[in-house]
Amino acid sequence: MYFYCERIIDGPYGEPLNSFTNIFFLIVSFLILKDSFKQKELLLPLIVFFIGISSFAFHTFPTKLNSSLDVFFIVSFMVVYSYKIYKNKFGFNKIISSTITVFFIASSYYLGYYLSTFLIGSSSYYIAIVIHLFLLSYLFKRKQNYNKSSIYLYYATLVFSISLFFRFLDQIICPYLDTGTHFLWHIFNSIVLYLLIKFYLLTPNRSTPEKPTNANKE
Repeated sequence: MYFYCERIIDGPYGEPLNSFTNIFFLIVSFLILKDSFKQKELLLPLIVFFIGISSFAFHTFPTKLNSSLDVFFIVSFMVVYSYKIYKNKFGFNKIISSTITVFFIASSYYLGYYLSTFLIGSSSYYIAIVIHLFLLSYLFKRKQNYNKSSIYLYYATLVFSISLFFRFLDQIICPYLDTGTHFLWHIFNSIVLYLLIKFYLLTPNRSTPEKPTNANKE
């Protein structure tokens, strides 16, 4: 499975940089663990940890199973993070938060599938994430009480845009750089995940509006 520029031989040592740089996901998961533990939000750093493990497995042993696990944990983070943002930070109820999340995941797949046929290959599947991050940045920018924490979201959006550029560049630059640039995708994405989780932890929750009771009406 020769998906990336760095792999030119079979075996576990075919992508040394792509394999090694997954350590940054593990570092991020541990760096953010203390703050997450305080707020009892352990799921997000746990998923980041398994993103690093599954990505390492895929780039070391590029089998279909490891590829599926890699995709599974990436999508898991997208689902959990999106749902938590809309439910806890916007204060939407479970149905609305779930609907937005499903729409986000579906749009990522269908937009990626459509664009991948003639534009930037598998990197197309991440374009919807960039759009989503820009949308979130815009929405939170309008909320004055979120300004301090929103800087993490703005930086995450910027860094992910740069990261996606390097992912796209990987195959193009092969004739000039044997290592490719996919390893930079790992490094930048670990930073993105750190910033996103930091933003989530620092942004205050908003309670779901409750329907007025008879006592409240009186």
